[in-house]
Amino acid sequence: MPPLSSSVSDPVLETRIFWDRYTKEIVAAVLAAFLAIAGFGGYRYYQARRDSAAAELLAGAKKSADFEKVITQYSGTPASASAYLFLAEEERKEKRYEAANVTLESFIDKNPKHQLKGTARMAMAANLESLGKRDE
Repeated sequence: MPPLSSSVSDPVLETRIFWDRYTKEIVAAVLAAFLAIAGFGGYRYYQARRDSAAAELLAGAKKSADFEKVITQYSGTPASASAYLFLAEEERKEKRYEAANVTLESFIDKNPKHQLKGTARMAMAANLESLGKRDE
C-alpha cells in the first residue's frame, strides 16, 4: 500500500492564489466603499454650508421680505423653520392675522415634528381670537 501523503497548506501561497483570483473584485469593493464615504462626506459638508448660510441670512433678516427670502432660498433648513415663525410674528404686528395663520399653517405642514409646533398652534389661536373668531 502506498504511503498517505499529508497535505501541508502554505498560507502565503493560499493568500497569493486568493489575491490573484479576486483582485478585480477586491479593488472594486474598496473603490466603491471609498466613493460612498467620499459622497457622504461631501453631502454632509454641503448640508453644513447650506445650514450656515441660511442661519447667517436669518440673522440679518429684519422685514417680512427678508424672512420670505430665507424660506424660499433655504427650505428644509432649521433657519427656514424659524423664519416661518418670525414671518408670522411680523404679519401679526401688521395686524394681518389671516396671513399669519397661513404662514403658521405652512410652518406646521413643513415641520410636523418641530418642537415649536405647539407654540405655533397657540399663536394661531391668538390670531383667531384677535379676529373675533373665538369658536374656531
